[in-house]
Amino acid sequence: MAPSLPLVLFGACDRHNLGDLLFPHVIAALFPTPPLAVAGLVARDLRRYGGHLVEPLSQLTTRIHEPYVLIHVGGEILTCSVEEAALMLVTPAEPATALEPRLPGPAPYVIDHERAGRQARIVHFGVGGCELDAAPAALRRAVLAALGEAEWLAVRDRHTAHVLRRHGLDCALVPDAAVLTRELFGPRIASRAARGELAAVRQSFPEGWLAVQFSLDFADEASLAALAAACDHLAGRSGLPLVLFRAGAAPLHDDLGLYSAVLKRLAPGTRTRLFHSLDIWDICALIAESRGFLGSSLHGRLLALIYGLPRASLGLTPRRPRKLRAFVESWEVPGMPGVLPPQEAAVALASALDQPQAASLAQATRLAARCRAALEDWISRLLARV
Repeated sequence: MAPSLPLVLFGACDRHNLGDLLFPHVIAALFPTPPLAVAGLVARDLRRYGGHLVEPLSQLTTRIHEPYVLIHVGGEILTCSVEEAALMLVTPAEPATALEPRLPGPAPYVIDHERAGRQARIVHFGVGGCELDAAPAALRRAVLAALGEAEWLAVRDRHTAHVLRRHGLDCALVPDAAVLTRELFGPRIASRAARGELAAVRQSFPEGWLAVQFSLDFADEASLAALAAACDHLAGRSGLPLVLFRAGAAPLHDDLGLYSAVLKRLAPGTRTRLFHSLDIWDICALIAESRGFLGSSLHGRLLALIYGLPRASLGLTPRRPRKLRAFVESWEVPGMPGVLPPQEAAVALASALDQPQAASLAQATRLAARCRAALEDWISRLLARV
């Protein structure tokens, strides 16, 4: 069942990041007819990575004159500033200094009627912003005003819900839309395991592997040393090889140079492999086929959860990154390692490798059902008013 109005999916799907590229696929799969467009802040063709051909919303709205539905498909976008957006969207042809003046501020990924048009029915589905109260005042005011114009607002963690409700906004609490990835795309993901780079991984490591990922947040010397020690410990304790992969290749995300620096610091004999594919379906399959996940990616952890795998998240300090902690505190099963410094995370994951899958798989089923039910309930209410 779908609204009879044209549908536009909007988000940070204009850059390479696992979750942001998955969201439009997940939301679109819940509708029997394809969306009119997938939109972002800038034009990007990410189809070679399993993403979409993305149209700038500013151009799209010039050609839509009838009523339409705009769904913001999710992500930690409520605290993303113009400066951060420009840095994440930078290319050799478009440096940040050229991009920044072209982006709407102060919160470019939070849409209101001024940008979408009065004919738009705006929905924010599974968005996050657990650090909104710590954001600059101008950004916070703009976000709250824009969200107040939405026809429906659903956030993906308890922390964001608490912040928005304290500011007088009514919002639903739903799991991140990517919890539906296995339900909607399980066969597609499974098919990737039998070919390409992942087939070579399976041949090299028939006993299985642990999927490992980390971001540029760990680029200082102390963090590099801690990551290497954690990888050595995890490989030694588990007896499993480690496959290092990037969950996001956009600027400020995961960097090959950082991975090379960690690999050079590993003890002789530690079995590792660097996974090069950036196709999101290959990345999903790499995690799904693994024996467990260690990383700083929220969606790496989420995929491990929905496939019933042991998982632990990397964090630098007791408080950051808050979006990972917000996910764990909102949706995780009891007893699964949370967000920890590298060495502690490796020790915790090694100890969790023998945990049964049943609790995680049951939670994954509950989260997928809750996410689907929330969106379908909104669709039915929309249809009643069309």
